[in-house]
Amino acid sequence: MLTRVRAAIPPALLVMIILTMTTEVASALYQAHVLTSDREVLHAGRWEAVTLATMASWFTLTLLVFAGLRELAARLRGTDRTLVTLAAVVAGLAMLRPLISLYLEYVDMPGYRWTHSYHLWSARISFGLWLGAAGCLAAVVGRRGPRGVAIAVALVVTTVIMHPLRTISGWMMFDYGPAHVWANAALSIAYDLAGAAALGATVFVLGDRASPPQPAPDRIVHGLERTGAALVARVVIALGAAAFTVMAVGARSPGLLKLMVTVVPVALLAAMIAQISGMFAAGAAGTGPRLRFVGAAALSTWALVATSCQAVAAFRVARDAWSRGSMDSWDRQRLAATATAWPYLVPLVGMVGLLLLLSAVASVRRARPSLDASAPALAGVWLVTGTMGALLLQRWALSGHVRGIGEFMMLTIVVAVANIVATVAVARACHKTAWALMLDEPSALPTARALEP
Repeated sequence: MLTRVRAAIPPALLVMIILTMTTEVASALYQAHVLTSDREVLHAGRWEAVTLATMASWFTLTLLVFAGLRELAARLRGTDRTLVTLAAVVAGLAMLRPLISLYLEYVDMPGYRWTHSYHLWSARISFGLWLGAAGCLAAVVGRRGPRGVAIAVALVVTTVIMHPLRTISGWMMFDYGPAHVWANAALSIAYDLAGAAALGATVFVLGDRASPPQPAPDRIVHGLERTGAALVARVVIALGAAAFTVMAVGARSPGLLKLMVTVVPVALLAAMIAQISGMFAAGAAGTGPRLRFVGAAALSTWALVATSCQAVAAFRVARDAWSRGSMDSWDRQRLAATATAWPYLVPLVGMVGLLLLLSAVASVRRARPSLDASAPALAGVWLVTGTMGALLLQRWALSGHVRGIGEFMMLTIVVAVANIVATVAVARACHKTAWALMLDEPSALPTARALEP
């Protein structure tokens, strides 16, 4: 049965269901714990950590729904394909809402009236769009007999619950007093699991009789090449940023330092997007360890969103200090708490994503006797050693053991080297596997033609 489920449901939707059952449950329980254990939660910085994790999960899960419905639509035919494609388009448009929310939360918050109107109308538009997407899927699955009708009704009902209007939301939860915190957490978990189960059942019924995805081994090659190149680009950008930062500090040039703080995060963001798109491309091959490729992309996306928000928050705090601006003290504390939230969780999530990538690479290599399957394992050892070493060194530095600028600079160099070694090891495994696949499978290369002189 498990094999049948994996064949019917696209990997992106399987990963979405798994993450919903873990991250959403953990988030609801952690929020309840924070609200009941800390009377000054709004001033302690813990709520900013909750917000950051929630925002990252929101965008990641929406992206996975879009990718999964898009693949499912490609496997269907006729009217079914058209309706599922419409649902995928809605999911793609829905990614704009978490992006706008991230902008409003961390980049620039407009006036109260504009913000109030945006949240009111964006919720209404989101409700209508997601309900329309659920209607498209329900219309397709409802043709599969009585079981399909029951699943269609469950999908529509859970969609209304997952994306409710303000009035419906008030009916779904208790009041937000301290006596109802854990009850609301239990209700939130139940709603999330019910929504994921309804969508999973719908996709299973549709994909069970659909044509299987077409094998495309060349996508693994291109995906691994793109991922490896993006990882190398991250190392080059980090080395260049370190060199220019030393120059800026030595020349006492605030302008050059501000330029580096502005340009480097944008370049790293572009490299991370290329890395994630390469993982998704490898997962779209129709063959191989697709679930692990997509899982690596999902975890890397979560880490990317969280890191980007923290970088923006840190930049705004630093810019306010440089310009001696008039940022509100509450905003400064909120952004400072965001920049320092989850100091170990975010890099560990990124590390687990890369370990999943290496596991997928090892599986690809094991399927071909001509390739050595032990290389990704060695890269994984370097990755874990480098990442954990960097985290431990950072913790040691922040605990007050560093007593001079020379010791601080030396420690910074060691941390940077540890991160570089970890990243280069993964990039090398990806590149070597891609090149070996191209040599092992001539069909992945363009056909040579003889040209007359």
